[in-house]
Amino acid sequence: MDLGHIGASIGVAIAALLAYAVNHSGMMWTPPGQASAIPLTVRFVGAWGMIFSAWFGLIVMATLAALVPANRAARMPVVDALRHV
Repeated sequence: MDLGHIGASIGVAIAALLAYAVNHSGMMWTPPGQASAIPLTVRFVGAWGMIFSAWFGLIVMATLAALVPANRAARMPVVDALRHV
């Protein structure tokens, strides 16, 4: 596993916790053009396609961003690579 997988997974978990907290906090808001307040809700359950595509997109972007430094490090001589450690 690389940092992209870990970061994307932790991000989805934190988003789920925040959505749960907002949905169960009892917060209210008044939409424009209405006189009465309604409960504030964040949709998380039922949006699995969007959540998965965002998670997958983050992993792809992290992988692509790691290709250039990895290729540069792979082409270095071992002695030069050990100097940077």
